[in-house]
Amino acid sequence: MKIALLAPDSIASKVEPIVRTQMDSIELKIYIYNDYIEVLDILSKIQNKYDGIMFAGIISYYLTKQNIKDLSIDTYSKSNMKQIFDMVGVNLNDTNIKLYELNLENYRNLNEEALEFHKKNLKENKNVCVVTALSKVNNELKNMNIKNYMAIPTESVIMDSFERLYLKYIAKVNKNSQLVSIFIEIDLPSEYSLISKNEYYYIREKNKVSDIVYEFARDIEATIVEVSFNTYLLFTTKEIIERKTNNFKEISILGWISQKSLHIVSVGIGYGKTASEAKYNSNIAMIKSKNMMKTLPM
Repeated sequence: MKIALLAPDSIASKVEPIVRTQMDSIELKIYIYNDYIEVLDILSKIQNKYDGIMFAGIISYYLTKQNIKDLSIDTYSKSNMKQIFDMVGVNLNDTNIKLYELNLENYRNLNEEALEFHKKNLKENKNVCVVTALSKVNNELKNMNIKNYMAIPTESVIMDSFERLYLKYIAKVNKNSQLVSIFIEIDLPSEYSLISKNEYYYIREKNKVSDIVYEFARDIEATIVEVSFNTYLLFTTKEIIERKTNNFKEISILGWISQKSLHIVSVGIGYGKTASEAKYNSNIAMIKSKNMMKTLPM
């Protein structure tokens, strides 16, 4: 057990050999002071380093004694304080806590108002313990030689905050990385069309469309698979396809085909958590696209 002893030299010299020789389980560190008023400064620097702290006299102990029921606190709300005191088994109604709840609409004057709040409480009760979450207020009080405590988040609070932020980030990444499948089918000409009577011209037109499909795939950073002679399957991500098409308001391939080819294509776009799900949804969309084309006047 690590113990700190705050004592004048005359007392420390008597206590130290007793502890060293008689109490093997205690690791003792002695801090010497000449005036009991010095213990406040010493304590502020060491209190988190030891399992326990002992004082050589009643006055030095009294000066450092803290009453958690007599506080001047900013930033935290009454509901926050109730949760904290409930955890340590203290009824908030039994305390004399002064709370300065921040008004964020008046954010320009927060530091000044909080500082005046604490000064007023100290004037009314010199034994009040000041706790602030505002670094400027903490520094101002220190400059005025007013003892106060900076409310710094604990390790668990810091870890929890970063973990929640990380989970939000992962959720966003997963959402943007959701797979998108695009089925593109070139509508073959009917047996009576002029283009079908000339195989050379048909193949040339088909190759034009094929080039456009591959160009579109490059544009949306998609993987492309030729499912059949006239059908293509593209895979990309939600974030890319929505960005490249301005949320599907500007699908470049449709304009390119109308400008460069005599063919009509059916396009189906589907989302999915997996490639299989995205493919299924895009196939359904393509079928609906083809059926819609049949209802349009030619």
